Amino acid sequence: MARVEQHELAFIGLGANVGAPKESLERAVSALSMLPGASLAGVSRLYRTRPVGPVAQADFLNAVVGLRAPAGASPENGAMALLIALKGLERAMGRVERERWGPREIDLDLLLFGGHALRVARAAVARSGDAGRGAVLPRFSTTSASFSSSKKKSPPSSI
Repeated sequence: MARVEQHELAFIGLGANVGAPKESLERAVSALSMLPGASLAGVSRLYRTRPVGPVAQADFLNAVVGLRAPAGASPENGAMALLIALKGLERAMGRVERERWGPREIDLDLLLFGGHALRVARAAVARSGDAGRGAVLPRFSTTSASFSSSKKKSPPSSI
């Protein structure tokens, strides 16, 4: 009998402020939709935000993507596999490592992975009630069919 792959609903924060941020975010959404075993659950509208930290730079363009991602053998394994994929996408899209809080061609942050609170080296995956993501969490509920890559076959559903 075939094994049914389990999925977790993950939320990924997207941001860019170098080059053509809107196009970078559109490419990132398209790339996320093509991750093996994953499917888009929804995409928020775009948000312009001021940068955080001491580095002078342009405002960021941000969005949040809901993604049904393979759960893995455990939440830790599934989240780690997704984090590795996100970092690979950043590199493939030309992200240049700079100082912390600096400008970015693309930034892909795993915000939530199902209902699990996980910690891995240099990253924390929060739960939906965590205050540390207060500026991002309300964006999960806003979706826009107009922010959909031309490569997708249909607009994503609401998150």
